[in-house]
Amino acid sequence: MATKTTISGFETIRVKFDKNTEAFHVMYLKSHSVREENKHTPNGRTLFVLNVPPYCSKAALRNVFAGCGAIQNIHIQKQPGPVTEKKKSFFNLEDKTIGFKGAYVVFKKESSLQKALQLSSEIRYFSTEDKPIETGINKWCKEYASNYPNATKLQKEIDQFMEEFDKKKEE
Repeated sequence: MATKTTISGFETIRVKFDKNTEAFHVMYLKSHSVREENKHTPNGRTLFVLNVPPYCSKAALRNVFAGCGAIQNIHIQKQPGPVTEKKKSFFNLEDKTIGFKGAYVVFKKESSLQKALQLSSEIRYFSTEDKPIETGINKWCKEYASNYPNATKLQKEIDQFMEEFDKKKEE
């Protein structure tokens, strides 16, 4: 059994995709704290995670940290920085980040953050039997289908945007 390791103030955890995977990956964890607090990543409840693999999704991170307590939100970003609110559903260019990423896991309780920082050295899994992560052709089909939005919802969002634009233009 490997011992728990701390590197430059970061706790480490070992993760595998699932129980059939032989190789493990190391992610680095730290309590997120900044001078200027952001409502999306509150100090005291937010776990800062580095070295998140390219294939890792919010659902996969939720599987890894679910045992620590209820998770309010997860933000995955190419680089660490302030989390901003996404306003529109159809015109956000989803971050198709290639390579390793950083993440902010926001827990509902401060005690959950402390549990996450105290995780033992045992290996955690992104995909579990109870909550498997989609891969392969099923994942690709879903991604393909998501490229074609619901026309009615899209038109409604366009109309709303144009109304706001016209109001600003009149001012």
